[in-house]
Amino acid sequence: MNIDAEAAPARAASPVACAVVGLKGKMATYVAAAMAAQPERYDCQQLCARDLRGLEEWLTAVPKADGGPAPVVLDFTHPGCTSRLLDLLDDMPGVALVSGTSGLDAALEARLEQLAEQSPVFRASNFSMGAALQNHLAGLLGELLGARAEAAVFDFHHARKLDPVSATAERLQDAWQDATGTLPGVAAVRMGDGISEHTFYVSLPGERLELAHRLLQRHAFLYGIEAAVRLVAGQRRGLFGMRQLLGLTGAGVRPIHGNQS
Repeated sequence: MNIDAEAAPARAASPVACAVVGLKGKMATYVAAAMAAQPERYDCQQLCARDLRGLEEWLTAVPKADGGPAPVVLDFTHPGCTSRLLDLLDDMPGVALVSGTSGLDAALEARLEQLAEQSPVFRASNFSMGAALQNHLAGLLGELLGARAEAAVFDFHHARKLDPVSATAERLQDAWQDATGTLPGVAAVRMGDGISEHTFYVSLPGERLELAHRLLQRHAFLYGIEAAVRLVAGQRRGLFGMRQLLGLTGAGVRPIHGNQS
């Protein structure tokens, strides 16, 4: 996420115009209902993902007051819909996008970066604050321990989860690989009706460290999603993610080399 952000001018507080794409998806429906219940903060619509003409009409009609918050589109659909959505937003600079769709390939991720050159974009595969902190800590452990340690990821979701390995588990792999150059293995389980659980294991000679994150309620996602909406609504352009939202960096750690007394 190396695209410079550009903030919009200071503005008076007013509801943010939001469109949640997708009428049937569990996450889209949950988010749209939660935001619609806060009319003082959000003017929220839930629109069809299969046919984006309704979204195009909404974006054309929504007021775009000078100095006011940018309209925000929230995408919790599937990669095919995301591709069509980007086709539409490419011709509408300044419309903010919060992208939470999992399973995007490198080409779609690159298109999000390209869109961020003209519009504010927030990209995350998991909007949980706890999951973002777990990912950050996994990277810090890799920087500290390096080749002295091995790592692995346990990825648990409910039986209806389609992804064989979740995007959250892949981000944990990435965090460790970026720090150490080695890719941790993943054990994925799909069963029952819980939400999700991710445990990051770090093994040292004679001991093991575990970083566990368990999502107990879907409401935990809303804190991150609403913070993302408020962030991009106040920007003109730029690419943002959970690390920027929480002010996290990877600096300030000293690698451990050799045996320590």
